Amino acid sequence: MKILSRLIPFVFLVAILAFFSNCNGDATSGPTEISPEKVSVHLLDDINGVNFQTSRGAGSTIVSFNTHQSMYQMDPKTYEMIPVLAKEKGTVRVENDTMKIDFEIRPEASWDNGDPITGHDLVFTAKLILAPKTNNKRFRLAVDYIDDILVDEANPKKFTVVCNRKYFLAETSLANNLSFFPSYVYDPEGILKKYSFKQLADPEQSKKLNEDEELIRFAEAFNSDKFRSEVCVGSGPYAFDRWEKGQKVVLKKKENWWGQKVDAKLRENPWFQASPKEIVFTVVNDETAAVNALRGGDLDAMQAVPPRDFVTKLGQDDLFKEKNYMFTPPIFFYDFIAINLKDERFSDVRVRKAFAHLMDVEKLIESELEGLGQRVNSFAHPTAKALQNDELTVYEYNLDKAKALLAEAGWGDDDKDGVLNKDIRGKEAEMKLTIMANQGNSRRETTCLLFKQAAEKVGVEVEVKLINFNDLMDAARTQDFDLLITGVVASPSETDPIQSWHSSSIGKSGNYSGYISEEADALIDEIRSTWEFDDRIPLYRKLQQRINDDMPVVFLVTKDNTVCVSKKYFNAYGTGLRSAVHPSGFKSMSAQ
Repeated sequence: MKILSRLIPFVFLVAILAFFSNCNGDATSGPTEISPEKVSVHLLDDINGVNFQTSRGAGSTIVSFNTHQSMYQMDPKTYEMIPVLAKEKGTVRVENDTMKIDFEIRPEASWDNGDPITGHDLVFTAKLILAPKTNNKRFRLAVDYIDDILVDEANPKKFTVVCNRKYFLAETSLANNLSFFPSYVYDPEGILKKYSFKQLADPEQSKKLNEDEELIRFAEAFNSDKFRSEVCVGSGPYAFDRWEKGQKVVLKKKENWWGQKVDAKLRENPWFQASPKEIVFTVVNDETAAVNALRGGDLDAMQAVPPRDFVTKLGQDDLFKEKNYMFTPPIFFYDFIAINLKDERFSDVRVRKAFAHLMDVEKLIESELEGLGQRVNSFAHPTAKALQNDELTVYEYNLDKAKALLAEAGWGDDDKDGVLNKDIRGKEAEMKLTIMANQGNSRRETTCLLFKQAAEKVGVEVEVKLINFNDLMDAARTQDFDLLITGVVASPSETDPIQSWHSSSIGKSGNYSGYISEEADALIDEIRSTWEFDDRIPLYRKLQQRINDDMPVVFLVTKDNTVCVSKKYFNAYGTGLRSAVHPSGFKSMSAQ
C-alpha cells in the first residue's frame, strides 16, 4: 500500500496544531460531555516499578504523567513548556558566571493530605536524588548545577534556585524533570530534614555522608519494594490504586484534587484535565494480541501499532475506522546501533564505518515502518531544523564500500572459512559478533536481521540475541555487548548532549559505546555554558560533525507513532509525548 500521509507537519519552535479534523471535541455539537467510567490504555511491556525515580522504562514514566507533577510540563498539543505547579514561568537572572532563577508555586497547589505544596517540597525532591545510595542517580544531571535552593521564609510558595554556573537548560531541566514528591509519605521520620541541600550537593561532604547510617537506612526504605510496587503518591489528578504485575496498573481519579480549584481558563490547560474516573494501563506483550484487543474494544487506546497492521489491517478496515480515530504524531526518539569501543576489533573507525554501510536504513523504513519514518544522521531530531548539520556524510547501504573499508582496516579471510580475521596484539581475532535488541520490538528485530544478512555477505558472522528490555539496559550500562540496538529521547528543540556523548557519562547514563573524544567533550561543555541560542547552533553542528567522523554509533531511524483511540471519546488526539495519548483528557458523550 502507498505510504500513509502524515497528519501533521514538523514545525520547529512553533505551536503545532493538534490532529483534530473530525476528532476534536470542539467540533462536536449537541451531545453533553460526561466523565468516562474507565479508559483502558495499552502497554506493550510491564512497568518495573511505580516509583518512577527508581524505575526505568517508558511505562513507569507514562503512568507518572497522571500521578505526579512538575513545575512545567510539555503541552501535548503544542510541545511548548507550560506552567503546571508553577504559577508562571520562572525569572532568570544571569550574574557574571552564575544564575539565579525565581519561582512561585500556584496558591491552590496542595498534597492529598491538605498540606500546601511549597519550595520545601522541591528541596526534598532534589535531596532524594542527592542522598547517598538512592537508586535514582540518572536524575542527577537535573540538579548538578544547583548550588542551593532558598525558600522565602515569609511565603514558602516562593523560592530561588541558585546555580553554580551558567547552564543553558537550567530553568527547563529543573522545572520539567523534577516531579515533586511529598516528604510526609516518602520520609515520614524526617531524616532528610537533618541534612541541608548544600551538604548533600557538596562532593566532599557527600563522600563523608556515604557511610551515614541514617542516610543508608533512608535509602534502603526509598529503594524498597514498598515504594517500588505498593505506594505511589504525587500531586497529580490520579491516585495509584494497584499494580497487578504483568497485567495492569490501575489509577483512580482523586475526589478532591487541588487542580479542580483553579479558574476555568486554567482548566483548559491539558494538565488540569481529569475526566475518566479510572485509567487502566493494560499490559499485552504480544502485538498481534494487542491489535485484536483493540479491534474487539477491550483496549480503548494503543500506540506503536505495528505499521503494517496500522496501514493495512486497520487502515483498510472501514468498520474499524468508523469506531476508532487513527493518528500519526511524531516520536521524539530515534534508534541507533551502539558499537562497543572497548572491543579492539572495533577500534579502527573504518570498521565502524563499514558497519554503517551494512545497514539498509531505507529498506527498514519501507518494509518495517511502511514508510512512516525517516532516517536520522545525528542526535538532532529532524523536527529541530535549526540545529541540523546538513553537511554530514550519509553512510548509504553499500556492500562494496563496507568490504573495502574492512580490507583497509586489515581484515581478510586468510583461512578461507568465510569469516574475516585479523592479528590483534599477536592473537588472531575473528569478526564474529553478536547484535542485541529487546524482544517484542519488531522494528529492532528487523534491524538485527537486515544487518545480519548484509554482514554475512562480506564475511562478518552475526548472531542475533533478543532479550528483555531491562536486561538489555543492564548490558548497555556495563558495556557487556558487541553491538546493541537501543534508542534515545530527542526533542523538537534542544536536549543536553552530555548524557549520550560526553566521556563523563560512560557507565552512568547514555554513552553506551564508551565514546571518548576531547573535542566532543569540549564542545559539549561549551554548549552547556553558552547562554544565547544562536551562539549554540554552530557548536551543535560541530559536535554532530565530530560524531559523524568518529562513528561511535550507527544512527538509524525516527518513526511516526501509530496511534488508535476509540471514538467512544472526544478530546482525543495523538501526541509526540511518550504517552502518545493524553487519557486524562478523554471525555465521553451522552445524547441529549
